[in-house]
Amino acid sequence: MYLLVGAGLLVLLVMTDVLVSSIVYHRYLSHRSVDLNRWLARGLTLFLQGMAFAPPLTFVASHRAHHMHTDSSEDPHSPLMHGFWRVLLLTPLLVTQWRRRKGRQAVTRLCRAIPDERFYTACDRSWVCLAMSCGCAAVFFVIFGWSGLVLYALQLWGNYFVGGWVNAVAHTCGNRPHDNSGVNRRGPIPYVVNLWMWGEWLHNHHHHRPGSPNFGLGGELDTGYVVCRALAVLGLASLRDVPSSLEAGGTT
Repeated sequence: MYLLVGAGLLVLLVMTDVLVSSIVYHRYLSHRSVDLNRWLARGLTLFLQGMAFAPPLTFVASHRAHHMHTDSSEDPHSPLMHGFWRVLLLTPLLVTQWRRRKGRQAVTRLCRAIPDERFYTACDRSWVCLAMSCGCAAVFFVIFGWSGLVLYALQLWGNYFVGGWVNAVAHTCGNRPHDNSGVNRRGPIPYVVNLWMWGEWLHNHHHHRPGSPNFGLGGELDTGYVVCRALAVLGLASLRDVPSSLEAGGTT
């Protein structure tokens, strides 16, 4: 019974992490296809930092570099360049190595037009991410004891694994309705997995129109977009479809 409850809680936590990453870091900060209420975005950012040690500007810069230089030597996490299994399992390490090679100036250059820039610059500092992560882990320990630390570590790994899955699998095996290296997958199992991943596996569509808040360009259900629409109804977000030529940072 306890294992079932723990497994269910783990899945819920990973799904929440991926949802926040998809809406705040991916659609709001990286591509500007969604505008979020400032305080909602700040709260969700601090949550994700605590749960996933996720510096926001590093994410934005590496993701924009990925779009600008897909499957080239400048792509931080191309399975073609770095190998499928390295990208699947070690995407955070590859991003960290990319940032160290490129330095702060590259991050700043690739993070043009970031909203609330002072806040996100502060959040990108490693010690801030570490403090938030340690604080979050401490909360898990207080609530669940030592098993809480195991749960925290598993959800952290789960979030990284989903990111690696998108970067590796969604560039390797599937159909390409548009001429780019991203792939979509069809079939009942990929359909269910993509619902759980908030539309992030509709990767060919996303690379075709990265400035669209809806990744389901072929009529697929993008659950992340559904959440964005719900936030818009509540007055907490507005949706935009940004032309590739006008995207912040020049992503394509």
